[in-house]
Amino acid sequence: MLTTRKILAHVRQGDWFVSIDLKDAYFQIQIASRHRRFLRFAFEGQAYQYTVLPFGLSLAPRTFTKCMDAALAPLRLRGIRVLNYLNDWLILAQSHSELVEHRTILLDHLENLGLAVNWEKSSLFPRQITSFLGIELNSLLMTARLSSQRTLDIRRAAGSFRCGAIVPLKAFQRMLGLMASASSVLQLGLLRMRPLQFWLRKRVPRTAWASGRLRVKVNQACIAALKPWEAKDWYQSGVSLGTSSRVMVVSTDASTSGWGALLEGRPLFGQWSKQEKLLHINCFEMLAVSKALTRFCPLIKGHHVLIRSDNVSVVSYINRQGGLRSLTLYRLTRRLLIWARSNLLSLRAAHVPGLLNIGPDRLVFAPTDSPAAVEEIRQSGSRPVRVSRKRSLSRIFLEEQGRADPRVASPSSLRFSPRLPPDSGGRTGQGRRMLSAACSPTLDEPTLVPNCDAVSKHRPVASASEEGSPLSSQRLDLASSPRAVVPACVGHQRVPADLPQGVLNTITQARAPSTRRLYASKWSVFSSWCTARGVSPLHCGVTEVLSFLQELLDKGRSPSTLKVYVAAIAVFSSTTLGQSIGRNDLVIRFLRGAKRLNPPRPPTVPIWDLSTVLEAMKGHPFEPLQEIDLKHLSFKTAFLLALALT
Repeated sequence: MLTTRKILAHVRQGDWFVSIDLKDAYFQIQIASRHRRFLRFAFEGQAYQYTVLPFGLSLAPRTFTKCMDAALAPLRLRGIRVLNYLNDWLILAQSHSELVEHRTILLDHLENLGLAVNWEKSSLFPRQITSFLGIELNSLLMTARLSSQRTLDIRRAAGSFRCGAIVPLKAFQRMLGLMASASSVLQLGLLRMRPLQFWLRKRVPRTAWASGRLRVKVNQACIAALKPWEAKDWYQSGVSLGTSSRVMVVSTDASTSGWGALLEGRPLFGQWSKQEKLLHINCFEMLAVSKALTRFCPLIKGHHVLIRSDNVSVVSYINRQGGLRSLTLYRLTRRLLIWARSNLLSLRAAHVPGLLNIGPDRLVFAPTDSPAAVEEIRQSGSRPVRVSRKRSLSRIFLEEQGRADPRVASPSSLRFSPRLPPDSGGRTGQGRRMLSAACSPTLDEPTLVPNCDAVSKHRPVASASEEGSPLSSQRLDLASSPRAVVPACVGHQRVPADLPQGVLNTITQARAPSTRRLYASKWSVFSSWCTARGVSPLHCGVTEVLSFLQELLDKGRSPSTLKVYVAAIAVFSSTTLGQSIGRNDLVIRFLRGAKRLNPPRPPTVPIWDLSTVLEAMKGHPFEPLQEIDLKHLSFKTAFLLALALT
């Protein structure tokens, strides 16, 4: 069903609105004759049963919504934007003329369906400021706020509670419902709802919420929790609409000893004080976010900020503006969100698996290293890692860089990012230090899939000009258009030889050209392997496929690469016992085992660091400009132009 957040997400800059209200909409939904006996009631000795959808039935709103979605589906396929919540509908369009056209189409569609329009409650004149479901939408300023009537209802409900009065629990449930429905268009709406929830949690047993018959005495704490909802000015601010084009990403992590954070390659870490060490690990993670944002404030102030954390509780408390499980964690979240409202445009959080949160995780252990080790790390420009007594620092650098790039052979071949300027770091307070940016991949040319295709025994897979060895060093021309490759089979059924060329061309487009080229190259490798062993690749069994995959696994191929080989073999080869190779139970279990034996390795360096890239462009192969080739000059020019236009 339509929610307030979905409504706000659909509004675009400069939209025009028209609202339509349906009349007796529920009565348009017929009840099946065999189900009417379940909707019977008796009155004054006479039995009745509903023939149309009744009010008060718990399934009625959902049933009506699904029926209306089916009725609106043809219009939405034509590009008409319609938001429907029961009998209240909103049409959106980017221009006045377009909205008038869509309004006419929708009204004709409703007439054909037999649905009546309530003309008195509908607003059919196009406008850019409208009220829909108690929300005032302004597409010119891209803002949304509660309507005056809904604001008055909430303020009256909050002011109806008197200290010392004994109020039914139903009244508190209604108040919580009003708060929750309005929280999406109020600044920190959910956060201001939490004090009343905490107050009720101490006084209302869980079993009492279902019946709602309990009566609760109002005291001063309850009045204090409701007082912010009586302030008139708070409702006028509203919230901003639209999406942000520039988001600052801050990755954080924490342990019982310290915390670490990364902002676009800028590291930051510190240790806990004696009082902070008494907190729960979830509180450590939230404190890490607070300390990181406070320290990075000069860089992120006035921006949209996204927090990346491997702690689910922290992500939930930030996005949901607190929670009821931990009072301490709620207070930390409240302090963080109030600070963010004054310094940031918005603050959101996203969960990242711990295995992928490498940078902040390594920074957590940085304060425990010896000063000499940390200084050597700073001199080299690499990120800090925990130093063991049995492993030398140079060996750690070699191993860590080897994970990121297997071609690394010696420390001399490593490229380190430049250190931050002196004013961005230094020791402060509890040992918090700003280190140099972490290593990032250089701007070498990416490895492309070779432009080669295999040759099938019965039907050519590619033309002669497209054939080539799968190990060829020839690279693709990125500027050329993708060339069609004729499929050797469709699914697991061979293509008849007498198919017309037009039909064959259409079948060819079932897969993208890049996918066909990739499958053809993998099939070529498998065909060569089968030919060397005297086995037909088109009619091979599961044993041959598993032996081929095992050889690839022994050579260090990743499980994801093995899946591509299986998909290619399944496309070109025949079925085995009426079943595709990719769906064979032994093949599926083999791929699962390969994933356990060779799990995916998370990146050990930040994916993107602007300072590292710019520093790398000052050297080979991008400098000096008079001596570099045209390819690297084009790469550098395109990158700098894109950076300047961002």
